[in-house]
Amino acid sequence: MESYVRGHMAERDLLFHDNVACPHSSIKVWSNQRQGNTHVCIWFDRINYLVVLKQLSRNYLLKTTYIPESRRRQQLHKEYAAWKKTGHGCEPCPNAPSAWSGCDK
Repeated sequence: MESYVRGHMAERDLLFHDNVACPHSSIKVWSNQRQGNTHVCIWFDRINYLVVLKQLSRNYLLKTTYIPESRRRQQLHKEYAAWKKTGHGCEPCPNAPSAWSGCDK
């Protein structure tokens, strides 16, 4: 998923670089599967705002945006943590500036 986004989204460097580059980033980006569709979730954690994009064959469609309630926020934290454990998060990269802990795979 990440490689598809990296190849096809103009803002991909900003989204994924910020996402993996700083462990304290308030923007969390990950993909998930719902009802046979792939979605990209962009969660602005600091302001608690979620954007969900549906992946189409050549682009993305805005599916929904909303402010998650407390229980949903907990679910989002768990979902994002589980996604990172699948190997989509980056380990420290020796070529990255010292303030970052991610890489640009």
